[in-house]
Amino acid sequence: MVRLITLLVACAFVLSGCESPSNSSDSKTARHQRQADDWRQIEDIFIGAPESDLVNQMGPPEEVYTTSDGTRVLSYEWGRTIETTGKVRGRDRDRYTSATTLKECDLVVSVQEGVVKSMDFRGNWCPQF
Repeated sequence: MVRLITLLVACAFVLSGCESPSNSSDSKTARHQRQADDWRQIEDIFIGAPESDLVNQMGPPEEVYTTSDGTRVLSYEWGRTIETTGKVRGRDRDRYTSATTLKECDLVVSVQEGVVKSMDFRGNWCPQF
């Protein structure tokens, strides 16, 4: 079970980076649907499960916050930086430019009385439901 969940999480992130310029919008849509399905499976496994199961499978969260009503909020963060360079033609000479793009996704988990109650994905690199 541990390997299955770890594999699902790893596949979701690895596959999200696999894109070639020749992909049609249909194949991108299918890829996004597969990623969303993987995340739904993760939600199905953990919502209603003990917090200890989540931490045992996902590892310790990057941040933990306790609200005034006692709800624990766990935050798991993933991200990567993408560097791109390009050549720009000028009147007198060519010049090269570069850009940095941060891709990130945070998984925010609410835990009440030791049980996972909800999971929410936030960021520009998360599955779209």
